[in-house]
Amino acid sequence: MFSRIFNGFAALMLLGFCCVQMNDPDGVYWAVVYAGAMLWCAIAAIRPRLLLRSTARVLFMFSLVIAGFLVVYYWPREPGWWRQEVWWNIEPVREGMGLMLTFLLLLGVLLARRTAERSRSLSVGAND
Repeated sequence: MFSRIFNGFAALMLLGFCCVQMNDPDGVYWAVVYAGAMLWCAIAAIRPRLLLRSTARVLFMFSLVIAGFLVVYYWPREPGWWRQEVWWNIEPVREGMGLMLTFLLLLGVLLARRTAERSRSLSVGAND
């Protein structure tokens, strides 16, 4: 149950991230990145067993790998990037931090998938 609540909250947060991209010159790019992660979080919150399908597994793992690559690519290069006076004023730092958070939320979806796998194996074992 915690996994569903966490992923539901994550989906809403990522929806908010999509909405604040309106005035960004490359906002469509970032909205697509956040919307993709939002979709996975919403699936994990609403229908976690859907993540067990082979097509969903492949697509999710592809999304996770792409997100990991983007985190490395957009990792902030500014010294002290974690300090507010840096990320408040430098957009590439905020973008890198947004991708870090997105990647962590996708790891939460991975955890939900593992939980759904365990739940399914327990229910199958109980029926034997």
